Amino acid sequence: PRWGTLHFTGYPQYTFLGSLFVTVMRWLGMAPAAAASLNSAVWGAISIALLVWVMIELDVPTPLAVVPALLFGLSGSMWMDASIAELHTMTMALTFATLLTAVRFGRSGKTSDLYWLAFLSGQGLAHQRAFAFMGLGLLILVLHQWRVLLDWKRLLIVIGLMLLGPLTYIYLPVRAWMGADWTFSSPGTWEGFKALILDTKVERIVSTPESA
Repeated sequence: PRWGTLHFTGYPQYTFLGSLFVTVMRWLGMAPAAAASLNSAVWGAISIALLVWVMIELDVPTPLAVVPALLFGLSGSMWMDASIAELHTMTMALTFATLLTAVRFGRSGKTSDLYWLAFLSGQGLAHQRAFAFMGLGLLILVLHQWRVLLDWKRLLIVIGLMLLGPLTYIYLPVRAWMGADWTFSSPGTWEGFKALILDTKVERIVSTPESA
């Protein structure tokens, strides 16, 4: 319940928001373990709603958008991830939200959609490094709106919004200072903090083929 024993890379957004959610649920009488699982279920529900929204933005009729989204929500992997205290449903929500803003900005060119895209991209990449694999797809969706970024003030705002993601890592040393326990490197030291951020598990996700 103290939200300190998380593995690399620390996942500050999940840690902070999850801790806040569990605290509120404890005030309402729910056990911390149940509240942590309910947190995943809430993010799962948000993910399904966002998936419906993405399809509607892509001109799919609403009834046809709702049905596959609900089927996705009832799939085995989604059901499991929405039932345990893991960050995967939050990752899904950030993924669909970023895709939604990319589709909207690609179609409208609105500055507000661009700002949301920049903010959510920064949060997604800070939350889960594998988020970077979406980069090319997002670029294809918005590249034709490149003229919007010719305004240097707007460009600076976009960069600033993206950098808000990495800034969330400040939460980790704050939690260590507050007395949270850490299974791996403690972010209370500079070396531990650096290790948490830089251990991206790349070698366990992407590898070079050993033969033809």
